[in-house]
Amino acid sequence: MWILRRVVGESMLPTLKQGDVVIGQRGKTPQIGDIVIAWVNGKEVIKRIISVTDGGYDLRGDNAESSTDSRSYGIVAKQHIKGVVIKVIKSRAK
Repeated sequence: MWILRRVVGESMLPTLKQGDVVIGQRGKTPQIGDIVIAWVNGKEVIKRIISVTDGGYDLRGDNAESSTDSRSYGIVAKQHIKGVVIKVIKSRAK
């Protein structure tokens, strides 16, 4: 099953920019370095896995200065990972 989401914000610059569309795959086992769609504090986020612990995943934005990520909300439980990004459709907006 697939998940289609539009990127909002600048937390994943330069990899993903506002308006890009990501396609995530449900059920794929996330690995360090993967970009994932996760459910955190009542909303979806798109972040990169930088480490894995027994309790879950440490997620970070590529643009650390503009990212709210695991440094703020802690480790994200495995069941809160909704999909692994497998494709990015770049926005044509400048």
